[in-house]
Amino acid sequence: MKKRLFYFSVLVISVFFVQPFEMHGQQTVKLTDPYEHFRQAKLLFDSNNFPAAQEEFRFYLKTLQESTSSLISERTIVEYYIAMCSIYSMRPEAEIQAVKFVSDHPESPFSAKLITEIGVFYYETGDWARAIKYLSNSSQTNLEHKYYLAVSYYKSNQYKEALALFNLLKFESEDEFSLPAAYYAGVMHFHSEKFEQAIEDFKLASADPKYAAEAPVWISSAYMKLNRYNDLIGYVKPILADSSYQQSSGNLASIIAELQFQKQDYVNAAKSYAVVNEKSPLMMNRERNYKFAFALYKSKQLDEALLLLAKSDKSNDSLGQEMAKTRALILVDQQKWDLAYPALQEIAAMPFNKELAEEAYLMYLSLLQQNQQWPTLLKEIKSYQKRLPQNKQGELLVSMAIDALQKQASLSAMEDFMLNFPVGKVKFQELYQATCYQIASKAYEKQEDRRAIIYYKKSLDFAVNREMAWYARYALAEMLARSNKNSDAIKLYVPLLAETNVPTGSRELSQRIRLSLAHSFAYITMYDRSLQYFEEYVANKLTGTRSVDDLRNLAELSIAKGDLTTGLKYFDEAIQQNSAQTTSMLERKALILFNLRKFKEASEVYLAYSSKFPNDPQADKMLYQSNVALARLQKTESYAAVVRNTTQFIQTKSTINPMFAPFLLIRAQAYENTNQWFLAMDDYVQIVRKYTTDSSAKEAIIGATELLKKAGRHTEAMELYHVYASQHGDDPSLADQWFDICTEMFQQAKYKLVVPELVRLIQEYPAYGQSDAINYMLGVATYHTKDFGNALIYLKRSQQGVSYANKSQWVMALIYEEQKHADLAIGQLVDLKANMAFQDTLMVDVQDKLKQLYGQQKKFDSLNQLWVDLDASDSLRKSQWAVEIGQYALDAVEYNLAKKWFSTSVDYNQDEVGAKAAIAFAKVLSLQKEYKQSNDWLVAQFIQSESRYYHLPDATVGQAYLSMADNFIQLKNNAQAKAILQSILSNSSDDAVKVLAKKKMEGIQ
Repeated sequence: MKKRLFYFSVLVISVFFVQPFEMHGQQTVKLTDPYEHFRQAKLLFDSNNFPAAQEEFRFYLKTLQESTSSLISERTIVEYYIAMCSIYSMRPEAEIQAVKFVSDHPESPFSAKLITEIGVFYYETGDWARAIKYLSNSSQTNLEHKYYLAVSYYKSNQYKEALALFNLLKFESEDEFSLPAAYYAGVMHFHSEKFEQAIEDFKLASADPKYAAEAPVWISSAYMKLNRYNDLIGYVKPILADSSYQQSSGNLASIIAELQFQKQDYVNAAKSYAVVNEKSPLMMNRERNYKFAFALYKSKQLDEALLLLAKSDKSNDSLGQEMAKTRALILVDQQKWDLAYPALQEIAAMPFNKELAEEAYLMYLSLLQQNQQWPTLLKEIKSYQKRLPQNKQGELLVSMAIDALQKQASLSAMEDFMLNFPVGKVKFQELYQATCYQIASKAYEKQEDRRAIIYYKKSLDFAVNREMAWYARYALAEMLARSNKNSDAIKLYVPLLAETNVPTGSRELSQRIRLSLAHSFAYITMYDRSLQYFEEYVANKLTGTRSVDDLRNLAELSIAKGDLTTGLKYFDEAIQQNSAQTTSMLERKALILFNLRKFKEASEVYLAYSSKFPNDPQADKMLYQSNVALARLQKTESYAAVVRNTTQFIQTKSTINPMFAPFLLIRAQAYENTNQWFLAMDDYVQIVRKYTTDSSAKEAIIGATELLKKAGRHTEAMELYHVYASQHGDDPSLADQWFDICTEMFQQAKYKLVVPELVRLIQEYPAYGQSDAINYMLGVATYHTKDFGNALIYLKRSQQGVSYANKSQWVMALIYEEQKHADLAIGQLVDLKANMAFQDTLMVDVQDKLKQLYGQQKKFDSLNQLWVDLDASDSLRKSQWAVEIGQYALDAVEYNLAKKWFSTSVDYNQDEVGAKAAIAFAKVLSLQKEYKQSNDWLVAQFIQSESRYYHLPDATVGQAYLSMADNFIQLKNNAQAKAILQSILSNSSDDAVKVLAKKKMEGIQ
């Protein structure tokens, strides 16, 4: 169970509509100090947990990068540690990160240190090629690195380069490097058959205890290679302490062989024994043959060794048992397990050397363990214990069994050993408890609570380890708390605290339980109890003092409890400690006041922060927050204060200050809230143009766009939008803003300006949700700019959406009409009319346009059908249509048809429209030279007091009188015509009619 840290920063959020605590993992309270991630990363790094350390360093680096005021040197250190973590955790990108670090920070002292450390690291991990690459420079001034470089060359088979360095190092005064260098030089001289130099090198190296036993072997071998037997004998003689010893080559080889075997120089011993076997075969007794076979085995000549052992005497004695052991060891090295296992069992069955027999059987068990043959191992352990119940290997057998059971992870097998194995019962119970606990803990980490609960409870069945049992019970409580069953969790925490809080309990666990109780009570909003347990936690701390974190948590809990005064006092006490967290405490206090809508008080705390710590990286941000709080007061005087404060900042600070744009933004908002729109607009525009990449630009573009649109400056709004979009093309709101500006331009009939913007919009956002509207606006705009070809293309595209299908088809009909394609226009209109709801507002326009086109083409049957389709209840419109159709018939010299439609119009309307039709009807009669009938019609419709249109104004009735005068003139009855005209001049109130009457009167005279 990981230890949880406890912070109550989030508790107060319950007051602000947020949960009182934020739980992660085992209800760990999140740290609010970003630097804590650096400290945690450093601890992990120092404890060699490099992957975890790297994650913490990366998180901290991200925090630094998000902070506009972070120091470059601080980021450099963090990047250095990230690179070192990759190196030490052997990440594939380690070298790339190191090279990038050096490239990014060529002047940093960490660059040289990193290159040095990566070279040494690759040396220590056996990556010789990379070690050579990075040690080449540092080896020039560092003796140790020169030695490392030489070894790296040697290990990578670059013997020429290695020998050159070792030849230099072996004469250095520091034995630590000179003696190993002499040894390596000797090896390479030996293998290159420069035996004289090899002898001298090994004599130098023999001064090092590490090579004291091995150097004589090499020297003897070199003498042998040089065939300098006298020198060899002279060298060997003191070793054998036999100054008078003289032998043939076979005897000499035997001496050397025995010496080499004694020195465990088995490769050369095997060669020497081979010489003896060849030169003096009678000397190869049974013991020497065994040594020869053993030397062959040790020199990895396994097949030769097996062949020699097969030819040797297999007498049943202790030497035979040793020979059998050697054969078994060879089979083990060859991994011929089907032969090795029986061979070891055979040795174990021999009675000559009980220790060797036991050793062989234990080796058999060890190999089963090594080869992970867990079921067989467990079976053999049981068999061995049963066969030798009084054996002295009980603890070892229990240890092997426990290892096998751990690796096999079979709870049933553990239960079997607990019940049936005669020794180690408690250890098997402890293993069972630990295994169940581990299974439960892994499930707990994965939040598989149901599985975790089952196995935590199983682990409690054998509570051998009391502390583990406590942690299991604690985990059960934690899972209840994690699933928000805090009341049930409390029922487990309280008795567990009573057990662990005794002198023989666990102080660390008791403290964790107190924190968990504080959490759980906080979650069920029992802040008084939460505060109680946290106070107990603070009181039981080993230091006996209240840290800044303690005071902060006390403050948060007090505020959550509703005691703001006490909470703020705790904050003040924490702040007075002048710790590294003082600034964060001030910020937190201000935030609490801000969230409690105590904006005036919050503004004062933010201001105090910026005043007390003017050089703090967050000082400008706190001054900004102070003005944000002032603006939230929404008072004229507070807006004025914001304008003063921000103006002072803007005038005194550099334009590259990261807070410059936010200060411009809040000043612009203050201007806007006090109706100083042009000043606000200037600030908004400045942000978008000069600080386009700043986060403030998102609000600024909205504010600027609204004000520019309000001022009717749509072109400027669009140009500003493109400036913003050049840096924020991935902002999903950009398309909507662009669309809104274009829509307003379209509504204001700025067609030439809006067309290119709409084209760019649809090109950049082809999948935009308002594409139908864009295509429609493009179609209408290009129609008005006489670009009929593109207009038709866009309108057809817009028809794919239901919303614009009818309107687009209507405009297409207008385009066809404009292009003199009347039939195409009529086709569009007929189709539109057929598929459009009768109540559609466009229906009237469609009917009117069809009437116009049919009239121009003299399609009177179609006109008649159209007229029939009109709303029967709209008599005025039907009357107007009848007049117009009658006029089309009159223009076509279809007099009777014209009279029919004029008469129909008269029937539908008793006002101006019907009167117009009645006068037109009389005109048709006149054109047919039926002047008397025409006058009779006019008298009946206008002149008599009971006439249909007698009540109309003089302007209308006067037209009827003028028509009658015209008829009398045609009948050569000038007197009557003059009488009518004179009556108009004397009685009419309409000047226009009088003018016409006067003109006609003059024409008669």
